[in-house]
Amino acid sequence: MNLLVACARGRYDVFMRTKRARCWHGWPARSSAYPIIYDMHSSLPLQITDWKFSTRPSVIALFRWVERLSVRGACAVVAISPAVARAANLAGPDTPCVVLANHFVVDQVVPPPNEIAAVRPRYNIPLERKLVLYTGSFVALQALDLLLEAIPEVLASGPQQRHFCW
Repeated sequence: MNLLVACARGRYDVFMRTKRARCWHGWPARSSAYPIIYDMHSSLPLQITDWKFSTRPSVIALFRWVERLSVRGACAVVAISPAVARAANLAGPDTPCVVLANHFVVDQVVPPPNEIAAVRPRYNIPLERKLVLYTGSFVALQALDLLLEAIPEVLASGPQQRHFCW
């Protein structure tokens, strides 16, 4: 349903806004008096500098401003880590913030030995070779460009590194 129509009909009690919607900084929720909970996954100014998107003070200041608007326009912030909570507290010290850290439980079940032993023959990887495995996603945020740039260094670091699985 169209967000503006839903707001006009008054069907919601609260909005939960994620990082991709932070540039809206509360609109239309702010204009329709809905409380906003900001689900904060990262800090924009930190991403801009950490990922070397820009070092220009004006660009960093713009992203600090957007972050401040986002945090201060919310009735509460849900941060995914203590570091993100610190950024939220800097941007809006009066906005309550809770940390709900991403947590993944990995089963401690070990595959049967015959399944483990079948992996190397299936991909023609000799036992004496080390295996480099990437298990992340392929979104730009994962910095795959850095991983790809590192491959020649890894290969040059020793004769055992020759296989990459994607």
